[in-house]
Amino acid sequence: MDSTSKTSMNHEERTAAEPREHGMHSVILDTISQVTRNVRLLNLRRPSGGAQIEFLPGQWLDVHVPHIPQAGGFTITSTPQDLKRKSHLELAVKCSPTNPPAAWLWQEPSKILRSTLFIRVGGSFVWPPPQIDAASIERLVFVAGGVGINPLISILSHLHQNKNECPPRLDLLYSARIGDSGKLSSILFHERLRSILERGFGTSRNYKLFVTDTVKPNEVSDKNQSGAKSALKADTDDVGEGKVERRRFEEKDLIDAIGPVEKRGGVVAYVCGPPPMTDWAVSVLKGAEGMESNRVLCEKWW
Repeated sequence: MDSTSKTSMNHEERTAAEPREHGMHSVILDTISQVTRNVRLLNLRRPSGGAQIEFLPGQWLDVHVPHIPQAGGFTITSTPQDLKRKSHLELAVKCSPTNPPAAWLWQEPSKILRSTLFIRVGGSFVWPPPQIDAASIERLVFVAGGVGINPLISILSHLHQNKNECPPRLDLLYSARIGDSGKLSSILFHERLRSILERGFGTSRNYKLFVTDTVKPNEVSDKNQSGAKSALKADTDDVGEGKVERRRFEEKDLIDAIGPVEKRGGVVAYVCGPPPMTDWAVSVLKGAEGMESNRVLCEKWW
């Protein structure tokens, strides 16, 4: 779940019905890196001798920071294998000054590095999909909007590390705003996604990136807008079987991603993004001929 709330409900209230651990783990805030204008990656280190932390790809953490009673909710963007190998968890945290836990984690790094945080694993938007036999999946479809890519990068990274779990076909549709530079590298996890998908799963895969402006056209000068478009054009190239589109994805893109009607009994789709996007995408996918509603999984980023 995202830490940014547009309602009066905090993370713990919004996720009260979600499964979560009973106990807490202590971790050390080890490193901080700013990967986009408004997203930081945090590495949380499990202390030597600390209790084992177990999670499934796609899950989030309740994160308790010093002096703030409410927990923040942040998705794990690393994998269980990463934790075993490096004793680290990675979180992506969006800048949100009005949300106390996120604001605390966006302080000057020198003020908060080496701090002890307390975490608890939760969430049901996971791989493998609950109550579905993973061996029955012939095609996996991931649909992400903005920071909704966070749980999906964990799942994709896990499948890359465990290729025997990956279904024969994999499709990723990712819609994101491009940064002021007009460069694809300004999009959260784009380079990591390219690296994962271009090394090959031994499967047929398709990565389509849909980019929109970070600001409205009338908020920038014609010259600056033209420069951003030129930068994007120079930076755009094919990714796997897919390509970069300068638009939002549409119903046709979702329908194409789930493939022929007669084979949709073997499709599972994961959708994550802002509520309006997820509501629309889930409605399209569940309403598609041949799709079973329990095979469309969703997590909203408020």
